[in-house]
Amino acid sequence: MIWHFSVTKPMPVSNLHGRTFFFDTNVWCFLLSPQHANSQFNQCYNILLSDIISSKAKIMITPLLLSEYMNRRIRQYWKSYQGKVGKIDYKDYRKHSNADYGTALNTVFEEINAIRYLSAIIGDPTDSKYTKSIFHRVQTQNIDLNDSYIIELCEAHNYTLVTHDADCLITKADLFTAL
Repeated sequence: MIWHFSVTKPMPVSNLHGRTFFFDTNVWCFLLSPQHANSQFNQCYNILLSDIISSKAKIMITPLLLSEYMNRRIRQYWKSYQGKVGKIDYKDYRKHSNADYGTALNTVFEEINAIRYLSAIIGDPTDSKYTKSIFHRVQTQNIDLNDSYIIELCEAHNYTLVTHDADCLITKADLFTAL
């Protein structure tokens, strides 16, 4: 079932009890990226996160999610840096002699530590059965591999997916979104 919520129509706390949640990268970006600090979606997902914490429900993450989050956030810093200095290759930006990259990396690690504090990391729970389903969904439903992986993970383990990605609306898992 898909539940839509907003600042004026928050998720009823009774819907949170007994659930295990999986927040996708988009939601973590809304929660932690300074560029989203004043957005209505930041407010929506912060209210939901606070209510989940209050209800003592669990939030799960995978190493893949942390990788996706880090890559996205570092690329956001790179694009911002290019706005200041002009075009620069991504690999050149990542050189450790670049002070901006070092600052960005430290900030992103602080954000990842916040994610890790609020959630539990699970290993890669997929096997060949799930892998076939993940690739089949990519081929037939025109979504990216990471979205298909997250959908499969949530469906297989009965996690409630919290997402801001319309591609994930195809899931059979319970889904919360502020879209």
